[in-house]
Amino acid sequence: MSTRDRYWLPVILLVLIDIAVFGGAILLAYQVRFSAWFTESVWAPPQGTAGPAPGPYGSLALYAVVFGLIILDRFGFYRYREGLDRGRRPIAFVLAVIVCYVFLMAWLFLYVHGAYAHSRLVVLLGLFFTIGIGLASHKLLREAMRHLVASGIGFTRTLLVGGEDDCREVLERLRSAHGSRHQVIGFVGTNGKRPDGLNGVPVLGTLSDISEVLRRHKIDRVIVALPEKHGDRAWEVLRACRQRKVECCVVPQLFESMTLNVDVAKIDALPVISLGETPLAGDCITLKRMMDVVIGSVALVVASPLMLLFSILIKLDSEGPIIFKQERISSDGQPFIMYKFRTMHKDAEKGGPVWAKANDPRCTRFGRWLRRTNLDELPQLFNVLNGSMSLVGPRPERSYFVNQFKQSIPQYMRRHMVKSGITGWAQIHGLRGNTSVEERTEYDMFYIENWSLLLDLKILLRTPVSNKNAY
Repeated sequence: MSTRDRYWLPVILLVLIDIAVFGGAILLAYQVRFSAWFTESVWAPPQGTAGPAPGPYGSLALYAVVFGLIILDRFGFYRYREGLDRGRRPIAFVLAVIVCYVFLMAWLFLYVHGAYAHSRLVVLLGLFFTIGIGLASHKLLREAMRHLVASGIGFTRTLLVGGEDDCREVLERLRSAHGSRHQVIGFVGTNGKRPDGLNGVPVLGTLSDISEVLRRHKIDRVIVALPEKHGDRAWEVLRACRQRKVECCVVPQLFESMTLNVDVAKIDALPVISLGETPLAGDCITLKRMMDVVIGSVALVVASPLMLLFSILIKLDSEGPIIFKQERISSDGQPFIMYKFRTMHKDAEKGGPVWAKANDPRCTRFGRWLRRTNLDELPQLFNVLNGSMSLVGPRPERSYFVNQFKQSIPQYMRRHMVKSGITGWAQIHGLRGNTSVEERTEYDMFYIENWSLLLDLKILLRTPVSNKNAY
């Protein structure tokens, strides 16, 4: 590893700043809350509430730091960022802080509340201080990144070589996935021409200039993105890199044939290409499950009166049970029983499984409205709480249709890599009901390979207003 390829330095800087932001915000909130001015002029602490003793609030600051680092990592602030520059994602940062404090309050209520009563006002002030200090630190982070880039520390000076379209795709992937590790210095085309530039990256020459470009710009790594038919040109680049002792990486032309993440890694000394991975693995599954339980429980409590009203209206509207139960297929192809409010007449599928369609005559009067508003899915909150479903994920389907689709759609069974959801990326884009299963599968694959807590929150927020093709 070269001195300019110390990837750990930006990560350590970010973690240290985040520790200071989350921990400092709680301690500052404690000082403000129990200051003489605040207690005399604004709000005196109620009887039995923790006063000046700082010990328990030091523990609270530690909890905030732990939750903050985990949530920011799951929101992609450590894995997917462009260096230290967070200025482009202020809304995502605010959402991450809010989610952190939701988990912090749940932790205090479930595990700490009985032993010690922390001031809720300290937690509330801590939330606002964390957001304010965190957003203010963005300018500091940008300045630190400019200094690091100028010094060549913590970044790999990278040169892209290849066709303009191929290099543009590689550049987008680098910026979205490994931006803090690769400082893209410039672009070298292979067609003998000098285009104006590539998404803000300057053109440093043509293929015939490659040796001079490597020397002049002190390149650490060259990424070659060439179709297989131009393999001879890739060898020219490789020879130049060997002469200058520069690392050379060739991008496999797999983007057109693979829809899941493709990652190049090493097993001991053996280089391998890892296919079909998803960010939703390991501790991410636990974090997503925690979000399902917290949000699902709150949603169920809030929606309970509405669900009771719907139950009465369904019973008055038509004959049959209130809850419709049906076997569906979820993660790893395992069957489970899914719950919905009944929206169709009794024995609507006596003749066999049929896709729902617009103005479906099988729907009841009230059921048609429930389907248009997506409120027929509310009983699936029980599926979420019992662990058979998630709030967000690919929609589960019946085994009858799964057996059909897996024969004609190659990627279809990969939808079952993750738990099925009440709503999903495909659904908020209107891909439900009698719409293209192929296109729906592509959207599900995008969700699986790009999962993050922020993406889940986006989908949940858009679901109430996404009723296209809901029938």
